[in-house]
Amino acid sequence: PLFHFASLKSSIPIMVENTNLFIEELKNHNGKMISATNLFENITTRIIIALAFGGDFDIQFMIEKWFVN
Repeated sequence: PLFHFASLKSSIPIMVENTNLFIEELKNHNGKMISATNLFENITTRIIIALAFGGDFDIQFMIEKWFVN
């Protein structure tokens, strides 16, 4: 059911919202070099949590635990 067309279609606003947050994060780096891996891990994790779990988790905590460098 998670990948049913209607479900995916309804997930677009969540993806757009998280993409906008991602763009703002990029703007805050003011042209400095940053790790693309970390940025994409962050946005991917945020979207998956929001879609699969309704976003009712501490996203930053989960990112830190899942992607320990």
